[in-house]
Amino acid sequence: MELVEEGLRAAEYPLVQFRDRSVGREAYVMGTSTAVWLARFFAGDADAVAAHLNWP
Repeated sequence: MELVEEGLRAAEYPLVQFRDRSVGREAYVMGTSTAVWLARFFAGDADAVAAHLNWP
């Protein structure tokens, strides 16, 4: 059932991928090591996320 839910989410959010972690499955921004929860922590403010991660 978990994989079905992930598939449905992937269809809606194609730049999110799920990875196995010690705490279970976790969503990440595809192609990065940034967890989705971190991006949401900054309320979707891409500039704040970039500043926090020292990205240009």
